[in-house]
Amino acid sequence: MSGVDRTPHYYLILAIMVASLFLMRKLVDLRIGLLFLAIREDKDLAEALGVNTTRHKLLGFTISSFMAGLVGGFTTL
Repeated sequence: MSGVDRTPHYYLILAIMVASLFLMRKLVDLRIGLLFLAIREDKDLAEALGVNTTRHKLLGFTISSFMAGLVGGFTTL
């Protein structure tokens, strides 16, 4: 792989990183981010307040798996 210009790959990965950081920051600021925080702090209290913790835990797992898969797919470049 010597002699291959990896500059376009660098900028692609950089753009993906910036976009994912922006989306994660926006996610934290939304209502769902507050629900994730409530579940993290006290799951029983969040359930008592009417939060479907199973659904939101599954959603958090799905989002984190998507991000890991996205990064893993581009590491082979």
